[in-house]
Amino acid sequence: MISPLAYGDCAQQTQVFKSLMRAVMTLLNLSALAYHRILKPARMTARLAGRKEIQSAHLAEAVQSEVDVELNATSRVHNYSMLKR
Repeated sequence: MISPLAYGDCAQQTQVFKSLMRAVMTLLNLSALAYHRILKPARMTARLAGRKEIQSAHLAEAVQSEVDVELNATSRVHNYSMLKR
């Protein structure tokens, strides 16, 4: 696993990004682990786009991926519990 300190040359978080991320975390009731699962792909998307700062589009793409993962995990648990009946 890559240490957060290794991201020194990566895209920076702006105040707008921090505000949006705080709103997303609150609205979706996400954990600290989910925060990092969103932050890593948002940084990567920003870097691939050649940006020095994470923009709202990068955050939106990462949040959508995380929500999809969470929904798939929830549906798998639900399907498994239905099989046990």
